[in-house]
Amino acid sequence: MMENDNFGKKVNDSSEESSEMNALQRPNTPAESLEQSLKEMQQMRQGKMPKQTWKEFLESLEEEEE
Repeated sequence: MMENDNFGKKVNDSSEESSEMNALQRPNTPAESLEQSLKEMQQMRQGKMPKQTWKEFLESLEEEEE
């Protein structure tokens, strides 16, 4: 079934396709983005996720591009 999203674009409502798209999509609202960032900060503080400076992050992105 096709439905309109908030911006008037057609969106496929199939559950299989929407679950794949959700995995690749970034947060839709600033609140969702903030919530994700806070979760990542908590994981970093608990040692579950490595801490990086902005410079280290940019270097890692450049390495991935090669």
